[in-house]
Amino acid sequence: MKQYELDSRNEGIPLNKTAGRFYFEKFINNFSSNKDITKLLFNGTTDNKQSKEIFKRFVCIINLETNAYCNRHCHYCPLNIFERKNNINIDDKLFLKIINELESIQYSSTISLNLYNEPLSDTKIFERIKIIKTRLKNVFLRFNSNGDFLDIATLKKLESCGLDSINITLHTTKINTYNDTNSKEKIDKFYQKLKLDKPQYIITSNKNITSNIQFGTLNMIVNTTNWDLYGNDRGGGGE
Repeated sequence: MKQYELDSRNEGIPLNKTAGRFYFEKFINNFSSNKDITKLLFNGTTDNKQSKEIFKRFVCIINLETNAYCNRHCHYCPLNIFERKNNINIDDKLFLKIINELESIQYSSTISLNLYNEPLSDTKIFERIKIIKTRLKNVFLRFNSNGDFLDIATLKKLESCGLDSINITLHTTKINTYNDTNSKEKIDKFYQKLKLDKPQYIITSNKNITSNIQFGTLNMIVNTTNWDLYGNDRGGGGE
């Protein structure tokens, strides 16, 4: 558990800035002691202004898929049985409409540019990052990636566009099972591909390996996990 997650439990941190694992704990505490929250949620006559206030106050993360493509078929993914070979991008008008509405309420929490997609396969990803960070200056912008399309030039461009954090999950393949030695080598090769010095790894034996590097203003997390241990095969191969 990271320190910022623990710190977010502090009563002085707004609900929409609270780490996900403590969100409902704080929500319940606030709900039982704050009559304003009760009025906002249950007055039965919520108008547009009140709806925006509720959204801004309680929503801590927005998952915004800008494209529908993923180059992997991971067994853990509920969409692995569907073909996602067509790189269908979000309509520009719809994307701008979402950003306009978030700007109208001065949204300042987290936006994650992924759900079931691979964000780096979006041909407009850099342009969209720039738009978000220009229009929503206080937003924390991040996404998860399998790292297949990431090279040092792309990493530099993501940092210059204003991305705050990227989480790289390196998967085991269908025919391989997790072990610490192979997983460490996988992370080693990833840093070698980017021509970056390896940071210190945090190894939890037979469970996961995580690493963290600050690349300018961009934080990059690179990790592997033993998903067999958690009841499923977190594998899948790039196709």
